[in-house]
Amino acid sequence: MPDKMNAQQLAAVTAEEGNLLILAGPGSGKTYVLTQRILYLLRERHLSPERILVITFTKDAAVSMQERFRREDKGASPVGFGTFHSVYYTILRSSRTYSAFRFLTDKKKKYMMRHILRQHFAEEMKEKSSSDALVLSALEAIGYYKNSLSGDGLRELLPEPLRERAGELFARYERLRRAEEVLDFDDMVYDCYCLLSEDETERRKWSGRFSHILVDEFQDINPVQYQVLRLLAGDGTRVFAVGDECQGIYGFRGSNISCMKEFLEDFRAQVLKLETNYRSLPDIVEASNRVIREGSERFEKEIRSARSSAAAPCVTLRSFESRGEEYRFLTELLKDAEGPETALLFRTNLAMQSCAAALTREGIGFEMKEQVPSIYRHRTAQDVMDYLTLAEDPSDRGALVRILNRPLRYLRTESLSGEGDPLELIRAYYRRNRHLPYAAQHIEEAEKLRRQLTFLRRQSLHLRVQFIRRSIGLEAFSLEEAGSDEKKKEEIRQVLDLLTRESAHYKTLSEWRKAQEEYEKNLQKGSRDRGLSADHRVRLMTVHASKGLEFDTVILPDCNEGQFPYGKALMESALEEERRIFYVAMTRAKNRLLLLYQTGSKERPRFPSRFLKPLLSAAGQPYWSLSGTSSSNSTESRNSSKASEAISYSASSSI
Repeated sequence: MPDKMNAQQLAAVTAEEGNLLILAGPGSGKTYVLTQRILYLLRERHLSPERILVITFTKDAAVSMQERFRREDKGASPVGFGTFHSVYYTILRSSRTYSAFRFLTDKKKKYMMRHILRQHFAEEMKEKSSSDALVLSALEAIGYYKNSLSGDGLRELLPEPLRERAGELFARYERLRRAEEVLDFDDMVYDCYCLLSEDETERRKWSGRFSHILVDEFQDINPVQYQVLRLLAGDGTRVFAVGDECQGIYGFRGSNISCMKEFLEDFRAQVLKLETNYRSLPDIVEASNRVIREGSERFEKEIRSARSSAAAPCVTLRSFESRGEEYRFLTELLKDAEGPETALLFRTNLAMQSCAAALTREGIGFEMKEQVPSIYRHRTAQDVMDYLTLAEDPSDRGALVRILNRPLRYLRTESLSGEGDPLELIRAYYRRNRHLPYAAQHIEEAEKLRRQLTFLRRQSLHLRVQFIRRSIGLEAFSLEEAGSDEKKKEEIRQVLDLLTRESAHYKTLSEWRKAQEEYEKNLQKGSRDRGLSADHRVRLMTVHASKGLEFDTVILPDCNEGQFPYGKALMESALEEERRIFYVAMTRAKNRLLLLYQTGSKERPRFPSRFLKPLLSAAGQPYWSLSGTSSSNSTESRNSSKASEAISYSASSSI
């Protein structure tokens, strides 16, 4: 065996027969251990390679691990590597029942659900029975159930009128899907579970087919994947599961870290720990340990760094009064950034794009590989841009139609028929049809809209956006339209905040539109690399996309309540997952970690993330209580006086 393994790694690789749960902390070499375990089984235990199966969660991870194994294994043993989906799909296709099933496209899936809602649930949903939002909500709920087997989860994700008939909705969808002989990614796992649970012949064929199954990222397993694993393992198969419950961040997909505890009981598994972090400097490891220790859903382990301490502090917390001030700090920091790779990690796509827009405006090169829809294509952003268009060109009929009843004015689109000034056409229509209810009020609404557009035309771009948002009432209308969906409401606020900030940097609408077009053009490429050299690398991504990666420097902007953790009034389980997301972000850093947050103003205070509390306390800095009481005065002067200090310090360090 290689002599470069530490004692814990060696114990995991050479463990005696039995089921094993390897708790692998960040940067502890889990992929190396998995690869060496396979080689050990082949070389020392002389197992047949066809009897070994390695399961990962992503195709890239499976390919990467397979290539790493083949480099080590000169004989290129035919060990099986695959994702949960590919392995379970192979099982399905080998069966008589599912051999003819085809892949279910999103378009077909929506068509099927819309048909079911119209045919059987129209009374409950009334005119909404075929709306895209309802169709997507129903499909999301069914997908969640197929990964979790949670009836409560199915009901909670469905709109209120459908919850009483959740079971019927699921049954009708499944009957139609099976009649059409189609399946999607969720079905690959769920149908495999149904097949092995209900078909004894298939279960006997596959149970015990492999002598050893090795599973990577075990903390991300969902209850259905876990149940299929149990059926595959049978009585004789040994399972080697590697994971870290502190990095379980896919609950929204149905993943549940409680499966790790079930594994210990169901498989009578032994626990081994990998606690040495080879990635991060000691201060970064200690800071991330302080955050995750506050969590309740974890195994006891103590992660320690294998590296020597740095001469200068490598973890920095910095406060700013506003997001604009925070972004100015970032743009100055990154403008001349050279050296090893720097990553800015965000909780949401919207937060990432908000920062990306600011960097684009300042001409700062960065890379963003995630395929995300442009924030300027958000419905609320489109509404704002339509109002701005109308202010400059009241004859733009398309823009007028789109915002005519946003907010509600109860004006009929048919009133726009004819040639001439669109707003005058509306007035003329209701004068001709004074018998219609509230015709006089509709005439006044048309006049009011004209006055608003005239007022907008005389204002700066920045004031126009604020007027549309507040005085015209677009924000209040959009929030009311979102109903009880708090995440959607927060999304709307973030979009409007971004537009308000960005509008202040442009003099004309055409100038702003050009900047938006440039941003979207680069976004469509899937990555932005405007002339980046090997020595100038800045990457933007969500925390979820950063999983499994590492960077010399990591910056976490917007470490505030509402962003980290994301949302409000979270249940305990959701809050614990948010803590793990924050922990994953911190542990991507090798040499430098910057945590940025906003304090807000005296009138509108903002509060640092609760996850910063153990770090702020340790640093001897004041902590703003979540009740809204600050233990310090406004930080405006402090922030402005320290801005240049922060930039020069960072520029002289690893950035």
